Amino acid sequence: MKNINLFRSLILSITFILVCSTSSAQIDKKEYDVYRKSGNDLTIVCKDLLWGVVNNNGKVIVQPEYQKIYEFKNGIAKVIKNNNIGYINAKGDVLIQPVYQKIYEFNNGIAKVIKNNNIGYINAKGDVMIEPEYQKIYEFNNGIAKVIKNNKVGYINSNGKELLPCVYEKIETISNGKAAYRCYTMIDSKLIAITTYDRYFKKLHDEGVITVKEFEEMQKK
Repeated sequence: MKNINLFRSLILSITFILVCSTSSAQIDKKEYDVYRKSGNDLTIVCKDLLWGVVNNNGKVIVQPEYQKIYEFKNGIAKVIKNNNIGYINAKGDVLIQPVYQKIYEFNNGIAKVIKNNNIGYINAKGDVMIEPEYQKIYEFNNGIAKVIKNNKVGYINSNGKELLPCVYEKIETISNGKAAYRCYTMIDSKLIAITTYDRYFKKLHDEGVITVKEFEEMQKK
């Protein structure tokens, strides 16, 4: 019985060695400066400080062109090129072009991104859902979100359509009859106009004008 168990252990050990040897035998170690396994089928390799991917047969899947390639997870890996972030798949296809400073976690198929210090949204295919042109995008609520662009405030929907353009100094959410939003627009260096909109962003009426000083006092409260 002991001999049988010993024989089985020997067979398993030899099999493991053969599998490991086979998976790396096709990779020319002299061709690359550094290499590391990523899953069962791929090896991430480095040549002249740039990273690429080869398979177990030594075939180049991704040319060494990236500053960094992260580990593959579910067939997808984050990459860095020209100090920007993107994603590739295990076939070497670029899923998301490396043009973003940051890509946040995907939620319901979309992710917030930063490009040229501005914020937007993309989907999992890399399609731009909301152009990265905003200084800030607040959390979406019922499909709409407050945004800031050029230091002015507006509203967009989840498709990126501007419901209220970014021309206002401030937008308040209110509950006053049909009115849902009160917007403050700079007229000149001294005066600010006040306009109300309903919940569908349809203009209701002008509420009048206040001075910039009065507006600034409101901001302090």
